Amino acid sequence: MAPGTQTARAERHLLFLMRCGTGVETTTITEGTMLPEQQQKAFGEFYDTVRENRILDPKTTLLLHLGAAMAFGCSPCMEYYLGQVEGAGITAEEIGAVQGVVMAVAAGKVNAQLGEVQRRMRKERKASMNETLT
Repeated sequence: MAPGTQTARAERHLLFLMRCGTGVETTTITEGTMLPEQQQKAFGEFYDTVRENRILDPKTTLLLHLGAAMAFGCSPCMEYYLGQVEGAGITAEEIGAVQGVVMAVAAGKVNAQLGEVQRRMRKERKASMNETLT
């Protein structure tokens, strides 16, 4: 990878993260960020080590990034990663598999949260009934 390419990629990603949920179109690293240069650099270095982790292959790493973007509902992030999938040789079927995993985990979370609320409400109702009886 050419020198500076990783940092440029990290800077572009930082911009996508910064505009998530803001509706603000940020076009340069200096526009729209309040992060001091030192923190921008630190983020860029951190991001580079995550993307070039030497543990997972680049394709798997990109799929994980895409899945995390899906899970967090970050449209700019999804756009950023989807823009890279063709160059990484990722197929529509692989993206669909990631989407399915994200959907399954999200559904599991909802199911677990509902069960937790129901248990808490039953416990509170039972305690309330016991107080009424005493």
